[in-house]
Amino acid sequence: MRTICLRVVGMLAISWVFAVGAGVASAGTDAKGGPICEESTATRRELMRVIGIGIDTAAVRRQETADLDAWNAKHPDDIFGWLERFDLNVKQTERDAAIAQSKKLLDRHPNDPSFEFLYAVTLVDTRTAEALEQLKKIPADAPIMPLVHLELEWIYRWGKFADRNERKAQLVAYREACPNSLTRWQGIPMRDLATPELATKYAAQMRSRLQGERDVAWLNAWSTVWALDFIATPPEKQNALRGRIDEEVRQLRGSIRSDNLHWLVTMKEGFKDADDKSSEREIGDLIVSKYPESWSAEEIVNERWAKEHPYPKPDAPAAEKYEFYRAVYQRSKERVKKDPTNSEAMWGEVTAIRKLYKLKKSLTIEGKNAGGEDEIPTAELVEIGERLRTALQGDVTWLPMPPAQFDIAEAYFDRNVRMEEVPALIEEGRTTAEKYRAYSVSDRYPEEIVKSLEEEHATLVLLGTNLLVDAARQSGKPEMAKAAMEEMQSLNYEKTREQTVWKVKAKWAEVNGHKLDAMFMYRAAIDSRPGGYQTPPGDVDEVKESYARLWKELGGSDDGRQAWLTGMANAQIAKDARWEKAKKDLPDWSLTDLQGKTWKLVDLKGKAVLINVWASWCGPCQAEHPYLQKFYEQVKDRSDIQVVTFNIDDSAADIGPYMRDKHYTFPVLLARDLVNEVLPMVAIPQNWVVDPESKWKWSEVGFNWEGSFDKEWLDKLGVK
Repeated sequence: MRTICLRVVGMLAISWVFAVGAGVASAGTDAKGGPICEESTATRRELMRVIGIGIDTAAVRRQETADLDAWNAKHPDDIFGWLERFDLNVKQTERDAAIAQSKKLLDRHPNDPSFEFLYAVTLVDTRTAEALEQLKKIPADAPIMPLVHLELEWIYRWGKFADRNERKAQLVAYREACPNSLTRWQGIPMRDLATPELATKYAAQMRSRLQGERDVAWLNAWSTVWALDFIATPPEKQNALRGRIDEEVRQLRGSIRSDNLHWLVTMKEGFKDADDKSSEREIGDLIVSKYPESWSAEEIVNERWAKEHPYPKPDAPAAEKYEFYRAVYQRSKERVKKDPTNSEAMWGEVTAIRKLYKLKKSLTIEGKNAGGEDEIPTAELVEIGERLRTALQGDVTWLPMPPAQFDIAEAYFDRNVRMEEVPALIEEGRTTAEKYRAYSVSDRYPEEIVKSLEEEHATLVLLGTNLLVDAARQSGKPEMAKAAMEEMQSLNYEKTREQTVWKVKAKWAEVNGHKLDAMFMYRAAIDSRPGGYQTPPGDVDEVKESYARLWKELGGSDDGRQAWLTGMANAQIAKDARWEKAKKDLPDWSLTDLQGKTWKLVDLKGKAVLINVWASWCGPCQAEHPYLQKFYEQVKDRSDIQVVTFNIDDSAADIGPYMRDKHYTFPVLLARDLVNEVLPMVAIPQNWVVDPESKWKWSEVGFNWEGSFDKEWLDKLGVK
């Protein structure tokens, strides 16, 4: 199993329509008739009150929508209330409604550039080329033009219209028109595009205004200022910068004694940038105590729990893993008790129950004690599963892959209960997945993302079919899986899925009494495995066991089976299913590390190079790094190998503390822009192999929990 953190460059998972968000008191001009740069303070306060406070659930979104509708009813000419309202319309049907509504607004304000702008904004991601054309028609002297620049930056940020030079030009144009702006929507382009010179200039402009500002509606702009400070400061001088920021945050906390949630979050971010862990925790405690139902409090509590309960390493003893999942179960149960509608916490209960059940069986086989007879009774599992099914019918603001309903079905398989419910669970899971996909559809998707979504659908069909075939086999009802098998066999699967496809076909052949076919298919599943494949510790190798069973049932001897296995293994060419050959060349990059040293691709010629792509917030990256550090220590003195890492964190402030806290010494190159240039969709961690001729040869996506890291990396590097 491989685990990834997925990030589409420049695009939030379920955000679509509006990259601007700066506001104004009225639609056409600001109070002085000049350029529109940011919303009025009254609008800003209302938007901060409404948006992004509660945990992201369907119910919270409905409340946000209702609050914004009420605001817009009272202030029909406040364009920024409408912009925030349309930003909540993320499904295609909602976008269509937003387009229709913005067209009505434009009809009521004919020839008004502000409402022409608003109409164009609602077209983005549905009719983006038309939106681009509309925005370019807005007169350059129109007061709304600064916001046009920010919307154009958003269009050029990712996908088919991606253009970094245009993005930077639009950001510069916006800042030239609005040098004192504090709008939060300029934060991302500033962090992405500002050179050290621009960062110095923009930070000074914003700091000058903020130093006299006391209204908390605007004070979260400090986080952008500190991010710009890090861009403007060379890596080797950033420790001194942290001290200056720490002093500034303390002064602000002393002079602005507000416990507004947004201000507390800004203070926490400031102390984090300063690497002042004690003060950061103090502010975190305050957020949790004063705003326990907020998204910020949820994030803090979950992050702390994860640090106190680190995920067991792949080779950890089963008993250690058992204790971990028992803690996961208790934590999930507490969250459900606090919020009975929390479907994500219910899913945590189900997955923990499954892990505990398997680990208990493994420990029993080893003759070790794992606790009581059956800690979580089957009746309790069923009750949790049914509650989760009900919750998922309306809540699609999150979704695991495979869908949570598939996990419920597998949990029922473990206990051999409610087999008749499996077809309905699979159908519900696929329906939920399609509803979730409706939140992230865009006509800006490049070919790679479209292909990825097609592969995701095919994988969903494969996983669902596997469960239905198991149910058909267990219940003796082949018709239960017939249609699913036909659908699965009509789809094309990548090499990485071959072993699963053959496994499902083999089980289906058994269901239909074709034992000889099934045996050969199990054999094909074994032969389709990547080189170095290992069954996860504690898991049963279902395919090998089924193959051995059928061989024996059909009259074969153990000696004959072993002879065939050995012969096939000797004849088989090594497989690279987890690794893909690179389809492009890397640009001739030049990057800076945390010590200020410049690294160039050309200087590494003659060495085989392993490049690890990561971010400090990525859990699978964190899991992989102990192995990467060990490998780096093994090869760092060799003249034929170089290990480097490409970091893609949004804020350079997060990288140094991560490396110090973990005691890692592998080189870290600041490579976010390069990676975003190379990959339209960034899934991390990734490992890239560059040969001694500086050619990109191989790439691997995700942390492979069952990997034999040093051997595999050396093999791909082509050295011993």
